[in-house]
Amino acid sequence: ADGARIVSGDWRGDLLIWDSRSGEQLLAIQAGKEIKSCAFSADGARIVSGGYEGNLLVWDSRSGKHLLAIKAGREIRSCAFSADGARIVSGDQQGNLLVWDSQSGEKLLAMKADVGISSAALRRGNPYVISVDCAFSADGARIVSGDSRGNFLVWDSQSGERLWQLSYTGASHLCWQPPTGKILSASGLFWRDFYWDVTLADGGKERLPIEVFYR
Repeated sequence: ADGARIVSGDWRGDLLIWDSRSGEQLLAIQAGKEIKSCAFSADGARIVSGGYEGNLLVWDSRSGKHLLAIKAGREIRSCAFSADGARIVSGDQQGNLLVWDSQSGEKLLAMKADVGISSAALRRGNPYVISVDCAFSADGARIVSGDSRGNFLVWDSQSGERLWQLSYTGASHLCWQPPTGKILSASGLFWRDFYWDVTLADGGKERLPIEVFYR
């Protein structure tokens, strides 16, 4: 949260932590085979990683101590903590979007996207539609996921209800911009910023996705 460190993972399974100012490597962790996604908790105390073997692994970010292992399914393509650190969301190659207790590893919620969830780009002839990251909103109430065909999905993080779907140009990366409630997506050299508003009237809900800008 303080921006002082960066975490990266590579195809060899090395999880590396770097000083964001000097570029000095601070810590190296061997985290299994081919890391596809990794992220700090908001307080910076823990790291979650996932990849080829289908395991979600939680680490102490200072010592490198292994804290938790979760068998999350097929190849993990994205993972992230909720802002309070209590939950982890993961997405796999088969389109399973799962929410976990970050202390016990208990599965709290399972959702099925129409496509696989991934940080990789779509390849011609690939039977999978490869999709982008998944992430919690700042208040933890919603989860966003997306794919390289341009399907952006927003979910209720407690019930698993799909709140809305927006189709647009495909993306390779996706993040939630706190505290504005905006979704920022990237595809190649193009960045797009989306947000929605929810209007309550007579007990009903109106969800309105809007493209704010692109460049």
